[in-house]
Amino acid sequence: MPTDRQFETWRRWGWGGVLVGALILAVAIWWWMRPISVQTAPGATATRTLPDGSTVELNADTRLAYPRTFSTISLLEEEQRRVRLHGEAYIEVDEGERPFVVETTTARIEVLSTAFAVRSRSGDDDRTHVALAEGRLRVEGKAAPEASVTLQPEQAVTMGSNGPVTAVRDT
Repeated sequence: MPTDRQFETWRRWGWGGVLVGALILAVAIWWWMRPISVQTAPGATATRTLPDGSTVELNADTRLAYPRTFSTISLLEEEQRRVRLHGEAYIEVDEGERPFVVETTTARIEVLSTAFAVRSRSGDDDRTHVALAEGRLRVEGKAAPEASVTLQPEQAVTMGSNGPVTAVRDT
């Protein structure tokens, strides 16, 4: 039979274990909620295969971020495969049941099975340029989401920071 002193020691260790476990759980949740970020240095390029099989070729001085829930863990996956892009990239989207969305500072691009290029840099008059190679895209400005445009192959679009589509042209 444990003594009162032993019981008190076990109780302290028990609460200490609970606190350590809670701290480990909190750190794990914080880590899981942080997006995965890939960045290229000025003058460098990189190719990244996303967890869904899509391929992104990042140009120089470009940052791409996507949530850890981008992967196909069925209990944790989000409704959309969403990435944030700052810079310039060529993206080949792997088909999937969930929509693929690229967000830039000024635009939201919904991929409807395709390969395309995006450029959105600070100092570029806060514009987003999208050029479609194959497939279809729906592009909308964040300031005017109701004025979306669907691109066909060999078309390009420019989105301004304070309004809807400013130019649609054939490439």
